[in-house]
This record gives sequence, C-alpha cells and structure tokens, in this order.
Amino acid sequence: DHTGPAYLETLTYRFYPEAPTRFAALQAGDVQVIDAIASSDIMLIEGDENYTIYRADALGLPNVVFLNTTLAPTDDLAVRQALNMAIDRQAVVDIVTFGTGTPAYGPLAPATPYYNAEVESIYPYDLEQANALLDEAGWVIGDDGIREKDGQRLVITWGSAPWSSSWAELLQAQLSQIGADIQLQQMTDAAVGEVPDEHEGGWMF
Repeated sequence: DHTGPAYLETLTYRFYPEAPTRFAALQAGDVQVIDAIASSDIMLIEGDENYTIYRADALGLPNVVFLNTTLAPTDDLAVRQALNMAIDRQAVVDIVTFGTGTPAYGPLAPATPYYNAEVESIYPYDLEQANALLDEAGWVIGDDGIREKDGQRLVITWGSAPWSSSWAELLQAQLSQIGADIQLQQMTDAAVGEVPDEHEGGWMF
C-alpha cells in the first residue's frame, strides 16, 4: 500500500559468476538478495526465518540436450526416439534439484506463454518401448551391454558444460539401461561452443 518514495536510497548490483560464491555472500551478509541459487543451497536455508525464498518458473528454453542429427549414431531416428523415452525426467528433477524444478518435455518450459502440454505425451518415460525401438531398428546388445549395428557401436560423446554437469552423470546412468554408452567430456562453456561438427559419434550438450 506504500505510495511514497522508495524506502531504498541506493541499490548496488554485484556479479558473482559462481553459485557457491553468491550463496556465501548472502550468508555473510555482504548482499541481501541473490538469484540463481543452487538447489542444494535452497535446502540449507529453507525454513530458516532469516531468509525468504521466492520461487518462479523459468520461461523459454529449459535445460536441454541437443543431439547432432548429422552424425552416427544420433542420425538414426530410432536412436533419438529411444534416448528421449529412456530419460526419467521426474527422477532428474527430484534428484538434481531436490524437487524444486519442473520436468521439461520440449523446447519450451511449461510456464512459457502458449506452451502446448501435448508435447508431454510424445515421448513418455518407457524403457520397454525404448529398447523395443532399438531392437526393431537393428541395434543389437553386445557382450559388454552396449548396442551395435552394422559395426557401429551406440556410443555418444557428450561435451558437458558446467551448467549440465549436475545431471550429466544421472542421464548417463539412465541411458545405459537401453545399451547406450554416453561418454562424458567435461568442458568449459567456451570450449563447448567451439566443438567441431565433424566430431565422431555425435555430440550432446
């Protein structure tokens, strides 16, 4: 109901690129407000009367994994479909964000205006169907549990940037259940952007 001048005389912005540094500054009283707080840190202060947490669903592009559709094995539609169906998005949210996030099913976050919820049923989590797709496409499970087809192993190299490192290993484990070998290569954001298109095996980011 306040209609007069702002209570604040000054407002100072400080930029902390790393989430732990931002959180430490808040705890130390160096700053009064931070954003982009890590989910694990939210759990530390939730319920603490000294802090107020404001949650808001992000709009636009959510955390996504882009596949190189021009290189094997991700140039195979069945492989791409199987990868989509082998990811348990809710489990990723529950484990990585401690339940504070929202599963994404397409190129737009659910809170985005004009979001079409029909995308959520296109590739439901279904390991049985994912394995069936690969079987039908001729991808056979080898002695080591990795699928192969015409001498091509189902190996995908993932150039994982810092922002995806928290869930990259979880997806790696989930996709191993359909015989996919996801090889993680930790990179900086800048290095990921310079990955050559001719990299063997296709890239995920």
